[in-house]
Amino acid sequence: MVSERLGHGNPAFTIDTYQHVLPGMQAEAARVFEQLICPAASKGVGRLNRRKKTA
Repeated sequence: MVSERLGHGNPAFTIDTYQHVLPGMQAEAARVFEQLICPAASKGVGRLNRRKKTA
């Protein structure tokens, strides 16, 4: 759908062109998707405890 809206003839072109734009995009998309399919998870109900990364 994104390729079509941008006028690209091939979705692979869109992916190759824009996949590097925002490095955290995949993680954010996963969080949004999780909230859509399981709203309780966004409130911490039933969610696995995840360790924060420490650098």
